[in-house]
Amino acid sequence: MSGFAPATLQYRDGHVGLVELGVGEPIAYLHGMLGNPGDHAFLHALAATGRRVVAPSLPGFTGSSEPQGLRSLHDWVVATSELVDLAGIKGIPLVASSVGAMMALEVAAVRPEAFGDMVLIAPFGLWDPEDPVADPFATTLS
Repeated sequence: MSGFAPATLQYRDGHVGLVELGVGEPIAYLHGMLGNPGDHAFLHALAATGRRVVAPSLPGFTGSSEPQGLRSLHDWVVATSELVDLAGIKGIPLVASSVGAMMALEVAAVRPEAFGDMVLIAPFGLWDPEDPVADPFATTLS
């Protein structure tokens, strides 16, 4: 598959988005807080390295339905682990940023076979007491 190909995968009681782009050996991408970039220059740059990029959307982010029952970090880790299998990215190299990098680290801690080599860009959750950040999983939309 050489072009941009958005897809939807059935997940629990809803769906998750999936973008595949390029040809060659697969590499996974887990997005940051702004969601899956879809047809974005960064994914095209990854594909230009001769790789097939597989970029699933976490539940509730771009292209995915709102998650039901994801109330704790443990719930998100389980959901991300399920997404690894559903998207077919188990054991392949991974690039992830922000919240995607955080989830990748959490999943890899309990399931080391989930990913191959990992490149993690600014994993969310690294705490700096001089510059604390809000916890997006503890906030509400209103």
